[in-house]
Formats: sequence, C-alpha cells, structure tokens
Amino acid sequence: MKKNIWIGFIIGVATVLIIGAGIVLIGNYSFQKATEAKSEKIVKEESNGKETEEKEETEEADSGNGNVSYSVEQTSLILTKEDGSEQIFEHDNAFGKMEPVDYSPTREKVLLTPQYGWEEGGALYVYSKENGLKEIINVKATSGEQYYPSGALWLDERYIIYINSYMYGTIPSGELQIYDTETKQILPLELFKGDAVLQLSRVSDVDKPYIVMSGIQFTDEMLNDSKSYVENHDIEEILEMIE
Repeated sequence: MKKNIWIGFIIGVATVLIIGAGIVLIGNYSFQKATEAKSEKIVKEESNGKETEEKEETEEADSGNGNVSYSVEQTSLILTKEDGSEQIFEHDNAFGKMEPVDYSPTREKVLLTPQYGWEEGGALYVYSKENGLKEIINVKATSGEQYYPSGALWLDERYIIYINSYMYGTIPSGELQIYDTETKQILPLELFKGDAVLQLSRVSDVDKPYIVMSGIQFTDEMLNDSKSYVENHDIEEILEMIE
C-alpha cells in the first residue's frame, strides 16, 4: 500500500515537472519569436531611415541649376558643373560669415563669393550653363586695392547686392553696392542708415521678399564702441531705387 502511494507521488511530481518544462519551452519560444520580430522591425526602420537620409543628401546635391552643385571645404569652395567638371576657388570658410553661394530666383544662375581670409580680400563670380563662369570682381591683398566684395545676394535675375568691405584694420566697415549683370556697372546703394553693413540675408517665403541688412552703429566719436543695427528693405523697393 505504501509502495503504491510512493509510486503515485513520484509519477505526480514527474508529471508536474514535465508540464512545467513544457510551459517554459513554449514561453521561451514565444519570447524569442517576439524578439526576432521586434529586431526585424528595428532593423527595417533603421534601413528606411538611412535610405531617406541618403535620398535627402542626393536631392540637396542635385538641387539648383540642373545638376550644378557645390561644396564648401575648410580652405576651398568647389563648384561642380553639369558635365561633372569641378571649378575650385580659394576660400577661407572660417573667415566667411555668410554662405558663399546663392542661386538666382529661377535658379538659372549661380553667384559665388569666395573669401580669402583676414586682410586677404575676396571675389565675385557668376556662373550659368549658357554663359559659363564670369569673373566680376577679384581683389587680393597683392592687388593694391582696399575694398573687396562679400555677402552677395541676387535681387532678381539681373541685379546683385553685395557689401563693399574694407580689407584692412579692426574697425568694422561695409557699404552697399549693386552690380548690374547686363551693363556690367557697379552702383552705390545709399540705403542703410547704420555705420557699417556686416551681413546680408534674403527672406523669400513671404508675399513681399525682403533683404535683412545687419550691421552696427557706432556710439562714440572714437569708433571704439558700437551697437547692433538692423534694417529690412523690400526687394521691390531696392529695385525701384536702382532702375
């Protein structure tokens, strides 16, 4: 009798252990499948993210005038033309305050303003598929000139606004000038009420696009102290003044 009881007890324990082991195995299998599914989802999402990122970089590189693109390196500005050929300009990226490239409103023309560095000068070029690369202004320290172009922007397909900056000294200086790409003339633009224009930016995604002129106004006669001074002017207003 006792022997039968022990045999039954042992069989019961074995049954419980077998059932428990089965539950554990089923649980581990389910967890493994869920983990694999989650990992597959994460990998897929990361892959999609990389594809999107690469696509955005490609679109950015291909935007503009057909396949014309550019890159700004530490000591150079590189323009890649439609045929894949490159035009390399000397450019001190640490010195330049603004992006040295600007597309015209129709993106048919590219404006390049490489900066050579502190007291080294700068240049102004215009490139289009139709007319190729045209040098407008190129001022270097060795040329003997004292003013160089910086911060150039397109106003429309014809006129360019830029800062005529003094090359030497520590006192900030900069006057506005207009370049007419049709007549090849340089015109002064007496519009800014501050003492020196240091940076230009264009706001285009509004009903009336305008130019932001950022600069300074001196607060003492010795020109040691100054305060920030900013003006906004409609592009239409500027064009009316020069046409």
